[in-house]
Amino acid sequence: MEDFSIFLTTNIPYSVIFHVDSLSAGTAAKQFGSEIEGTILQRFSKVSQTFSLSAIESTQGSSTLLNIREIDLKYNGCTNEFSCAIPDGFFSSWDTTSHMTLFHHSQELVQFGQETKAILSQPQSTDNQPEEPQTPSTLKSKFTDFDVSINVTFLQFSYHLSQAKRNSITVEEFLIRKEKEKSLKVTFPEAVFDFEGHEIITLKSACIEQLINNDHHLDVRKGYKQLELASNWGIGFYTSAIDVVFPWEYDFAENYNEIININKWLKKVHGKKRSSDNPPIYPDMVLRCQEFTLKIGDDPFEVKLGDNYELMKDERMESDRRQSLLDNKVEELKNQHGQLLPASKIEELYTSLEKKNLEIFVKRSQKLNSTTPMRKALLTLEITSIEINALCDTTMNGKENVIKHMKEIDHTSRFPEGGLDFTTLWCRMVQGHLKSFDLKLRDYPQSLWVIKDMHWWGKLIGAEQVAKPRATREVPVEVQGVWGNDTVIRSMPPLKFFHDLATDVKEWRLAWGPSFEPAWAQINLCLNLLNKPSVDPSPPVPFWDKIRHLYHGRLVASVEQMNLYWLAMKNPYQTTELLDWEWKNCYIDWQNAHFLIKSDLDIFVRTASKYDDVRLLHLPNVKFEISLEWLCQGDPNDHHSVLVCAPDKIPEYSSNQTHDSYAAFRTYNLNLSLNLDIRGHKKGEPSERLPSCLFYSSTMRWLQNFQSRVLANVTRPTRKGKLFKNTNPRKLQLSRHYKFIELCASFPSMQVNYWASFAQRQGMELNLGKGSFKSKYSLTLEPIEDGLIHRPRANWSIIGLDFEVVDNEANLYTTDSGEEIFLLSKSSAQKHHLASLAKVVYARHQAKTPNHEMSDLEEESEEYETEATREDTSTGKEFIHKLIVHEFCGSWTRFNRDVFFSLYDSYGKAQTLKHNLSTEALKGIKVDTNPPSHKLPGVLSPQTSTAPSLGTPSSCSQTHSSLTPSPMTRLQGGHGANMLQQLLAETSTKFMVFSEESTKNNEQLYGLKACSTDDVIQHNWCIEFVNSQLMLKGLDFSGYVLVTAANAELMQKSHLPSWREQGKLASKTTWVGTLDGLQYFGTVDTPSDPSKDKVQWLQPSLIERGTQKMTDLPDMVGSGESVGGSSTIPWVRPPKICPGSLYRSNESSHGAAASSSTRSTGTTSTRKWLPRCSTPAKKWGINMMRIGDKDDEDNILDREEAVDSLTLIYHDLDICTNSTQYNMIVDTLNNLLLMLEPKRKEALARTQHMMFALQLSSIEDQKGPIMQLQNSLRNLISHLREVEKELYDVHWASEKAPNDQALAQKTRSLEIQLYEIKESMGNAAEDLRIMVSCFQEIQLQMALKRKLQNAQSLKTTRRVELCFGVAKWKLTESDGQLGTADMELRHFKYTRITRDDDSGDNIFELGYITINNLLANDVYKEVLRPQDPSGNQVVLRVITRGRPPVGGISVTEKFELSVVPLSIQLTYRFFKKMMVFFFPRHNVDQEGQEDALKALDDEDGVGSIRSTKSTTINASSSSASTSSLRSTASADSNNSTLSSQGSLSKSKRKQKNETDIDKMKERASRNTSFFYIKIPAVPLSVSYKGEKEKNIEDVSNFKLTLPSLEYHNCTWTWLDLLMAMKKEYKQAVLSQAIKEKLKFRIGHKEEGASGSETREDVDKAKLLMGDKLTTIPRDEKHSGRRTLFGKGQGGT
Repeated sequence: MEDFSIFLTTNIPYSVIFHVDSLSAGTAAKQFGSEIEGTILQRFSKVSQTFSLSAIESTQGSSTLLNIREIDLKYNGCTNEFSCAIPDGFFSSWDTTSHMTLFHHSQELVQFGQETKAILSQPQSTDNQPEEPQTPSTLKSKFTDFDVSINVTFLQFSYHLSQAKRNSITVEEFLIRKEKEKSLKVTFPEAVFDFEGHEIITLKSACIEQLINNDHHLDVRKGYKQLELASNWGIGFYTSAIDVVFPWEYDFAENYNEIININKWLKKVHGKKRSSDNPPIYPDMVLRCQEFTLKIGDDPFEVKLGDNYELMKDERMESDRRQSLLDNKVEELKNQHGQLLPASKIEELYTSLEKKNLEIFVKRSQKLNSTTPMRKALLTLEITSIEINALCDTTMNGKENVIKHMKEIDHTSRFPEGGLDFTTLWCRMVQGHLKSFDLKLRDYPQSLWVIKDMHWWGKLIGAEQVAKPRATREVPVEVQGVWGNDTVIRSMPPLKFFHDLATDVKEWRLAWGPSFEPAWAQINLCLNLLNKPSVDPSPPVPFWDKIRHLYHGRLVASVEQMNLYWLAMKNPYQTTELLDWEWKNCYIDWQNAHFLIKSDLDIFVRTASKYDDVRLLHLPNVKFEISLEWLCQGDPNDHHSVLVCAPDKIPEYSSNQTHDSYAAFRTYNLNLSLNLDIRGHKKGEPSERLPSCLFYSSTMRWLQNFQSRVLANVTRPTRKGKLFKNTNPRKLQLSRHYKFIELCASFPSMQVNYWASFAQRQGMELNLGKGSFKSKYSLTLEPIEDGLIHRPRANWSIIGLDFEVVDNEANLYTTDSGEEIFLLSKSSAQKHHLASLAKVVYARHQAKTPNHEMSDLEEESEEYETEATREDTSTGKEFIHKLIVHEFCGSWTRFNRDVFFSLYDSYGKAQTLKHNLSTEALKGIKVDTNPPSHKLPGVLSPQTSTAPSLGTPSSCSQTHSSLTPSPMTRLQGGHGANMLQQLLAETSTKFMVFSEESTKNNEQLYGLKACSTDDVIQHNWCIEFVNSQLMLKGLDFSGYVLVTAANAELMQKSHLPSWREQGKLASKTTWVGTLDGLQYFGTVDTPSDPSKDKVQWLQPSLIERGTQKMTDLPDMVGSGESVGGSSTIPWVRPPKICPGSLYRSNESSHGAAASSSTRSTGTTSTRKWLPRCSTPAKKWGINMMRIGDKDDEDNILDREEAVDSLTLIYHDLDICTNSTQYNMIVDTLNNLLLMLEPKRKEALARTQHMMFALQLSSIEDQKGPIMQLQNSLRNLISHLREVEKELYDVHWASEKAPNDQALAQKTRSLEIQLYEIKESMGNAAEDLRIMVSCFQEIQLQMALKRKLQNAQSLKTTRRVELCFGVAKWKLTESDGQLGTADMELRHFKYTRITRDDDSGDNIFELGYITINNLLANDVYKEVLRPQDPSGNQVVLRVITRGRPPVGGISVTEKFELSVVPLSIQLTYRFFKKMMVFFFPRHNVDQEGQEDALKALDDEDGVGSIRSTKSTTINASSSSASTSSLRSTASADSNNSTLSSQGSLSKSKRKQKNETDIDKMKERASRNTSFFYIKIPAVPLSVSYKGEKEKNIEDVSNFKLTLPSLEYHNCTWTWLDLLMAMKKEYKQAVLSQAIKEKLKFRIGHKEEGASGSETREDVDKAKLLMGDKLTTIPRDEKHSGRRTLFGKGQGGT
């Protein structure tokens, strides 16, 4: 047949034609064959009653539904084989209009057939039996006898979702085959799913197979014993590759939504409904894919930008290379031709090179993507060898069974009592595995997520609730013609998953960092085009609420090794800088709001240097629990009650507010609880599994950079704003969703090691015992009100914190090796004990604010109170911080000090270098030179702040403005007014120093008054040491000193602010410290092994505070717990479990050993030389704050004008030492506490030299050298990083080839080069530090001068006060039993005042002093005492008032020394004993003879330095002012000045080659300019007994008067001052001694006395009235002068 057509037409305007060009068929011997050509099925519109094919094709609106060019049909009756071949392609098209046309015509045909059958049918006889119908089993048996094969060379199916959207499916070599006894199988080599012209999905080598009694399928089902069916038929889908590619900015979600609409429409048209009464057993599903790839396209514009940037960088390097080649060529030409090479020719060469560079760049840019295709992928997911099995069973079929499993899985959620109806409900047992999972971003070398060898199994349920009427929406479906557009009802409830899954993973790697955030933000924008957001008008739901809503159940994972890479660089192509969290043998259990992790955790710092693979933290056998408490209005687990709403069906109660369907389920905060339990190593495991921490100084610097780059990183918006048509609000971050975070941690022990460098030459080890840590934090979001749009500021605060560790020990490490230690060789450092602590407890809670309602934070703080805080509450003191240290034993030796400060200096230098290389180093200092405005307290009013916070100056000023006096009131009634009244009252008194009374109480102490507790508003810190010991060991002596205290407490308090000068309100903070039971012990004998750190620590019972019964017996025998007693009870502390800790054996370091009479081997006897006593130490700090003025926040001088007062009070001191202990103490002070390292001395000298050098240049001239040095340092650092990277690569290559000698030699050379660069960098960094420090200091001094010029008065910035009540010192023999001397000091007070212009006062007072001679059978027992025994006089007073330095030279405005009349009784025996005591290594007799010989040479005192005239400020310029002085020293002041200049001239001659700067520095450091020096006369009563029975030097009650000394305008050193005093006192003492010994007659005794008195009156008058006093008669001035024989000049 040819041109065969069938027309179908009805009453609708669309008709259908079926046309065949030719049809041929033939049969022979049970074989049948047929060929059909030109088969077309077409829909067309009716325009007339006649039809022709040519007219149909030209009709508008026609659509070809089917087009098959050739069909070959074959059937073999012998073998029952049927085959169908379509060689030229199968083309099909579908749309809604054509579907309705076919559907209408099919219905008409069915109706026509039924009517025709009814007309033609006749009633049949009852005799004929009807044929038996064929059952499905018989049909199936007949069908299995056939072999069916359908082969389509090319298949294309296109379907129109609308007029604008067309999708298609293209399949090549489509083959359907069904053999006789085998299952149906469909195969095709490639299939492409096209969406609107984009090839989205591509399948390669695919196969769809019916699984019936498949062996692999049956084995999978046998693995689940809970399945009732042993077998079930299934459908398997196998493919070699699946490629899914989403182009850039393609809206796939909209297309997929249209497909769902068409599916819903088809169900509506055909009226198909799924029966839920007896659901069938669905087949099992098997999916197997060798390679799955998912790609999301990137923005082509950004890809081109990146490629062009890389091209520009490469071209820049190439152009520089060409430039260097041309430079070398030009140099060769110059060498060849000399001056004959013209400059124009050279310029022409360089010009042509620039043009050539431009041409090359343009050509490379044009050919950029010709050789290599342009990158397109933004995200790439690759999965290999994946298999998924979904099994169905009768136990999981049906609504009741599925709901039963759902309740078992999601047992925490409340299931509605009335039940739920579901549109989708299924349950499957799933099993699968994959070989690798790799998720990448762009072309970054570091993958985002990598999984290898993963297996999973478990139960999975999918459920979608039946939508309520409010949760449905109508969606239009486009249908043309008479039917018109139709609508379908879409259900809005989402599909939820309930799971009980387990997985086993061999390797799991995750990576994240700031370099991934921009790309991931762009992926989130692309995902909105892949999965359409819900149309519910509620605010966006964050991802954590989506997870809570959609996923329920349990997930268990067992991971052999899991790595979390925390990238530290913002360059995504840099993979060598990261923090690696490595979890081994990890077990993860994720249930509802709870995570459990059990693993071994190691944290590595990965850097491209020799510090690579440093294991920062090692935590074995960790149990980590995370509990989540979701805070919402309703039940956080009741997800069934969430009812979404369509936009057009919002309830009426939401009309006036923002509708939220998730209002009861949405979380507004999250409480997070973290519990870390480090169980440590198990029994039998190696000690390497102990928890440990290891880091270097470079590691600390790296972590600081990591914090600034990663933790403090702020994600920038990506493609936001109207330009990108994206104005959606920013998504809420989980880090800002917390309300409270609670962290609990515990560990059995831990070892922390810190090394200064990789060579491990210096370091520190900290061994911690069993410890626990608990803390709780709160987060509040505070709005920013500055007129701009900001998100709220995150404010983290600590509610409470507890920390407790027992059995702690700290050791220091160092090596004495001077060799250069490089990468491959580490030194063996020696360990020395630093400190050990029995227990450390720290507690912190939030400060409580009175007089207002308790907030949620304070309620949490109330619940969090610990035992320590409850104790504070009971005593009325609620400290925010409380630290208690039990049984502290510290060792402070020369070695420990050097190592400790070396480690600290290395860290500090790195921080300083970082600051000095920044732009902040050369910034100027802003200073407000205008005088501050004066404000009185009355200016402030209660209306200034409506609700001030407690502790702020504004709030406190309102409550205490009436209690705090104003500056004027202070001036009129303060300490200055009292001094003025006292001076006026003393105008008629005698000017004698000893007439002043001493201060017997502490009422005059400024710091003690300031630290009153009347205005305390908050107790901040309380640090307490219980039974603490500190060992001090010097350098020259092997013995040591033990300082112990039963209880040491240091407290910090905040007070109400108070008024200060110029109407400023200042905040006030005090530090109060007390030492209870303070004792000092010193070794009596020498340790057996002084080279080792074996300290005999004292037993706690000797330190603890207790009631002591003081008797005379211990003092007599020199034992017991009194001063001078020896400790005899050893202290044994149990050894620690921590590795590397100092093991305390019985013979070495278990405390104090036996006394000297019962010494044992390896022990040292200690003797107490200070008793139990209490020492309070108080510090008062005031920080200035300007009221209502915010313009000076950057002013460094007004930022914090502090007046700090440090007051140290020592009530009772009782000291008992022998000579060895004394010298040991002196050695400890000189070589340990007060020792200044040579390197520090050199650094200070260099700083002073640089200070003087920079003062000779301007500010701009100073910046030049600093900037040059900064650039050179930056180049050194860059070169250092390059060498480290090269050394890193060579090191890894050498590990792979350890026997390669070339690599070893290169490694060694690189190490030497690295060492030299570090040395150069260290020297340059030190020079830069000195230059920047001096530059800033000079700027600050200049700014301070400008401010002080406008200031009306100077301000006190610091005050130091030191005093003690009674100090007794007993000097004993070497055995400590017999005493030699006893000294007692009372009412000691020292005050130092520093002002803001670097001036200050020093006041030293001593109320009383006595020295007693305890030697047996000695003549005199009282060696030294005041002549007035009442003790109401100030024995010694020294007043020094300084001015700001001038040119680096110290300026002393006033120096006054006053001593009361003393009584001295001394014997030669006592003198010798004291010399032996204080100077045991010196021979007193020999030195006495040498001093006698030297006395003849020093007859003139300091005459040897008189020869040179003064070139500085000397006393000759003020001779007129000093001519009226009536002391024997005033006439020689000029000579003394000249003498000091002579010493300077000698030093100048020795240093002729030094520069002027060095001379300036030396002159400034040695000299002091004295404006006024006053030393009043001191009457003495001297008694002396020589060595023999009768001696010529013996005197008894010799009345001696040291003359009054007074100097003006002298530039001296302190040595010059002492030498001048020595000369004057020597002359006076010699003349008076000669008179006493030779019994010369002194005439006119009464007149002499009155003359002396008159001279004192004159001196007092001149001191008060000045040099203008000229009314005193001349004869009165000279009336007191006498000759050697007692005759005055007036009596001759």
